[in-house]
This record gives sequence, structure tokens and C-alpha cells, in this order.
Amino acid sequence: MNAMQSSPSRRIALFVVTAIVAVIVITAAGYTAYWYSAAAKVRASIDRWVADRRAAGWDVSLSEPRIGGFPFRIVAVVSDGRIAGPDGPERWSWDMPPVTASARPWTPQSIHVEAPGRHLIGTA
Repeated sequence: MNAMQSSPSRRIALFVVTAIVAVIVITAAGYTAYWYSAAAKVRASIDRWVADRRAAGWDVSLSEPRIGGFPFRIVAVVSDGRIAGPDGPERWSWDMPPVTASARPWTPQSIHVEAPGRHLIGTA
């Protein structure tokens, strides 16, 4: 047999290995696209929440959210902020420490929130 020719079993093995590598690469690329899409939705949800509160008369001032955690978590961190309820007789305010919210991309409804530090809650 010529060195340039290969046996059918060798060609099949090469095809199987190539197919497995292709599936792994496609799966990784798909998951990466999913993660970045989910992270963009988290950022958009925070922006929409702030806009909705402001439209309802609230005073909301948050630092720019940082989104990270790739590949196993989506983590949103707001390093500081102030929220005050709408005008009224019992207007309240909250000066917050850093707030971190995280979820696994495959269970986005299960969100873990941490806000350790000094919380100042009072009337505005």
C-alpha cells in the first residue's frame, strides 16, 4: 500500500475525531454566545429597572454595573448607589454599599444577592 493512501479504518477514525472536535468547538462557541447574551440581558434589565423607577418619580443613582463571572456564573456588581422613593409624606432613601447579584446561567431564576457593609436607610 502506498504511504499516501490510508486504510478505511484510519479514515473513519480521523473522521470521528474531527467530528468530536467540531462538536466540542461548536458547543463551546454556542455556550459563549449564550453567556454573553444573558449578560447583556442582565445589564439591560438593570437599566430598564432604573428607568422605570425614575419614570415613577423615584430618585435612583447607581454606579455603572460591572458584569462578569464567565463561564459558570453571571455576576452583576453595583459598587455604590442611592435610591429614594417617590415624593410623598413618607419619602424614604437608601444609601447602599456594594451590591452583588449572581446566578448560574442554567438557573437564572435562582439569584443570590449580597450587600455587606453599611446601609443608610432613612427619610429623604
